[in-house]
Amino acid sequence: MTYFSDIQFETGGLQPRYRLHLDRQPETYSIELCSAGAMYHQRSELGTEHFAGNALFWHHPHERYRYGPSENPGWWYHHFVLFRGERAARLFAQALDPLSATHAISIPDPAPFHRLFRNLIGLIGGAQPQQARAVAMLERIVAELVTAITAPPPTGISAAVADLAQRMAINPFRDWQWSAEAHSLGLSLAHFRRLYRDTLGAPPQRHLLQLQMRAVGTLLLSDSRPVYQIAEELGFTDQATLTRRFARVHGQSPRRWRAIHAPGL
Repeated sequence: MTYFSDIQFETGGLQPRYRLHLDRQPETYSIELCSAGAMYHQRSELGTEHFAGNALFWHHPHERYRYGPSENPGWWYHHFVLFRGERAARLFAQALDPLSATHAISIPDPAPFHRLFRNLIGLIGGAQPQQARAVAMLERIVAELVTAITAPPPTGISAAVADLAQRMAINPFRDWQWSAEAHSLGLSLAHFRRLYRDTLGAPPQRHLLQLQMRAVGTLLLSDSRPVYQIAEELGFTDQATLTRRFARVHGQSPRRWRAIHAPGL
């Protein structure tokens, strides 16, 4: 047995507008992310919890869970990875389970986890799965969650930066000027960028790109217009620019994204 072989990945994927209500007893371990929309989650007979686009949850084999969109009709933006193995059992028992008896927890900001899950899904689902990197990425997701949950809530300037990130998520295509935002907080631009990265896990421009492309992905599933028209409406110089940026975040072109997740459009 090699160092990385005590986790066996089964599958992983993304459902950008997940609508199912499930009552299930999984046969494998799973770690899953709600990064937009709203969902409910219940473990066994424990109380039902509701989350609005900022939750990470995990499931043990042979336990019963109920979950689905909070509204009917409704949806949530759903990443998932399924796996087996002795290391998985230890990872859950020693790192995740102490965080929540219900096996679900709110997270301060889903954007960094959105990127990590996409990377993990790519590592296990490619033509040549990369086992060692996938195990390391799974452990990084767990470590980032533990760090995010146990870190003290932001105060002062850090809280103001977190508030800025929330406003960016609401209106990601506004012409955000980092120099002006830094000035409003009494910071130099360099200090602002460092503080933003330390608070949100990514520099402001990269975080904004993630927010924008998630919004584009949602729009592609509800709007049947050609991609070039959507690019024009959102202010991109051309379709090629949108395609490059979209692929950086989602790992595929807007057309392929639509074909996979909204084949009727």
